[in-house]
Amino acid sequence: MATAKAKKSLNTAKKRYAQDFTNWHFAYMKYDRALAKRRELNDKYRGYLKKGETAKATKLKNHGLKSANTQVSNTSKKEKAAKKKAKTAKKKVTALKVASKIADKIAAAKRAKPYRGRTAIYPTKSKTGNIVIIANTGSEGEDNTNNITSYAIDHAEPTNDYSHRETKQITVEGMIVKGKMADARRVYNQLDKWNYRGTELTLRSHITYYHLILVSLNRNYTADLEHGMNVTLTFQFAYRGQLNPGKKTATTNKGTKQSKGNHSTAKKSIKIHAGDTYWGLAQKYKTTVAKLTKLNGPASKTMYGTWWKTHKLRVR
Repeated sequence: MATAKAKKSLNTAKKRYAQDFTNWHFAYMKYDRALAKRRELNDKYRGYLKKGETAKATKLKNHGLKSANTQVSNTSKKEKAAKKKAKTAKKKVTALKVASKIADKIAAAKRAKPYRGRTAIYPTKSKTGNIVIIANTGSEGEDNTNNITSYAIDHAEPTNDYSHRETKQITVEGMIVKGKMADARRVYNQLDKWNYRGTELTLRSHITYYHLILVSLNRNYTADLEHGMNVTLTFQFAYRGQLNPGKKTATTNKGTKQSKGNHSTAKKSIKIHAGDTYWGLAQKYKTTVAKLTKLNGPASKTMYGTWWKTHKLRVR
C-alpha cells in the first residue's frame, strides 16, 4: 500500500479538486443566467424596434443591454478561470494516483518471494502506472563527462573560460525474473519499446534519476536462469525543454524593407586602454582578429605607440 504521506497528499488533492469543481459549477450557472438575461433583453429590444418605440429601445440599449453585456463578460472570465483551476486540480489528482500505483508496485516487488528486485523503471510522465522492475546482479554506475572550451595562445598553455556537461550516463546490470519466460519477454519488450521511442524515463534504485533516455539495451540467457534473462541497460540524461510556440499570427509579405533604427551590425567604436589586444577584444565583442585588422589596420599601428590615446577602435 502507498505510504501514509502519499495517501494524505492524494486525499488533500481530491478534496481540492472537489471544491474547485463545485466552484466551477456555480460559476458556469452564473454565466448561463447572465446569457439568458441578455437574450431576454435582446428580444425585448427587437420588440421595441418592431413596434416603432425608438425611445424605449434606445433607453434599453444604453442601460439594460450595456449592463447585461458587462455581466456576461465578467461571468465568462470567472467561469473560464474556475474551469482552468478545476482542470489543474484534476491533473494533480491523476498524477498522484499514478505515483501511488507505482509506489505500491515497487513495495510489492520488494516483499515478493523469491526476491524480484529493487530497480524500478517507468516513464517520467506516466499516465498509466506502467512500470518495469529488475533485480540487480551487477554494478550500477554513473559516468559524467564535461566539455571545456579552450583557446590557443602563442608560446603558452591554452586558456579556458567555459565548461558544460556533455554527457551523463548510468549503467545498470540486472535480470528480469518472472514465473514464465513469456512474462519475462513481455517485460523486455516494454523496455525495448521505451528504447525505440526515446521515452523519458525515471530510474529508482540506490539513487533516483529523472529525465533519462534508454540508449542501449542488451540481454542474454543462461542455463541456470530458467524463467528470466540477464539485461544490461545504459541510460543517458537528457532534459527536454518545453517549447511554447504561442498563437499563430497571419503574416503578409510586403517585400524587402530596409530596417530603421539600431541594428546588431551597426558600426561600433570603443575606447581602448593600455594592455588591450586584438585577440582579447575579438573574444569580448564576438568578432575576429582578421576583421579588426581589416577595420583598423595592423595591431602594430593601432595598439602600440600613442595612436590609441587619441583614436577609437572600430569593433564592428
